[in-house]
Order: sequence, then structure tokens, then C-alpha cells
Amino acid sequence: MNQRLLNLLLAGGTFPTGGFSQSYGLETYVFDGRIDSCETFQQFLKVYIQRILARCEGPYFCAAYDCSARGDLERLSEINKELTAMRLSSESRAASHRTGKSFLRIICAICEEERIAGFYAQNVKTGINYPIAFGLTAETLNMEKEPALEAFFYSEINNLTQAALKLIPLGNAQAQEVLLHALDDIDAAVRKALPSGLEEADNFCPGLDIASIRHEALPVRLYMS
Repeated sequence: MNQRLLNLLLAGGTFPTGGFSQSYGLETYVFDGRIDSCETFQQFLKVYIQRILARCEGPYFCAAYDCSARGDLERLSEINKELTAMRLSSESRAASHRTGKSFLRIICAICEEERIAGFYAQNVKTGINYPIAFGLTAETLNMEKEPALEAFFYSEINNLTQAALKLIPLGNAQAQEVLLHALDDIDAAVRKALPSGLEEADNFCPGLDIASIRHEALPVRLYMS
């Protein structure tokens, strides 16, 4: 299958991972009135890309990709548990596990890959993080590492932008403008994440953690996180 077509299928907004039901703390910021425009949402995205994607999820994606290349499912399960432990709020853990499980369950259904099926069976009860699932799948399906990481980052930003369409709300044209402007930040995040080892990974973004913790107590919620 064409590399770009495969990227589009896995990272497109129609791939049923359940990411459309998550806001990853964005809804709390909107509720507080701190994000109420295209400009303030773009600022939120920039921080999310720089702190969460480039410094945490990206390195774990790359580690999962490398473990898959070595056929080391034991180490893959270990780093999956490490990433779960790095998520401070219950909603952020649940969101990553829901999307990771859905993603890998569908991949198992459409691809006969023993490595993916074996990892899924071994970890489905304890939780599968989305970056780990995507990294494993990308390598197993022979996607090149860098464009696969770009596709993964884009899938995350696209989901957040779709949430913003309903929460702020943004217009459709504004949403496409946001995604276009985010591409340079995604490129920079890819360059940051690719050479980073897990010893450099961190999930320090206290504002987002607090927003995620507070989200479950909001009086009205559209999203699960």
C-alpha cells in the first residue's frame, strides 16, 4: 500500500479510535473562559505539541517503533506500562487506553499480523496507550518512522481541532487554518522527538494535568476527558 495512503488511513479523522470523544483537558479551559477564540486555541495547541507530543508521546512512539523492529514485545509491554504511570490524571490514562485499545483492535481485525495480535492479547486487560499502539503498527506495516510519527502527531492535533469546532466554536475555515499553521510546530516536534531517548522523556505540563483532573467535576461535559 502507498505510504501516504497508509498514513492517511491511520491518522485520518474517520479512523474509529474514539479520539473524537476526547478533549484532553481542552473542555476545562473553554469552561473557564481561557480558550474562547481561534487565537487562544492556537496557543493551547502550540503548548500541547511542544510539551506533550514532542517531549512525551513522541519519544514513546519512537521507542515502541524500535521495540517492534527488534521483535521485543516484552520491552514493548514495559514501556507501555511506563507511559501509563507517567499520566497523572485518571481521565488522561483512560483516554489514551480507550484510543489505543480501539486502534489496535481494528488493526487486528483488518491485518493478520501475529506481533500486533500477540501484543494486543497480552496487554488489553491492563491498558494499551495510543502512542504505543501506533508505533507498533507503523513499524509492523513497514511505514517509515519519520512520516509515521508525523501522521501520529497530526491525528492528535486533528482530534483536538475537531473538539474545538464544537467547544469554542471555530468555523470550518478557521479549523483548517489552525491545522495548516500547526504543521510547522508538528515538524519541529518530530525533529525533537526522533533523536530523544526515553531517559529524556517527561510529561511535565501541570496546567494540563490540573485541567484534566478538574474536567470530571465540570457541571456540563461534552467530552470524556
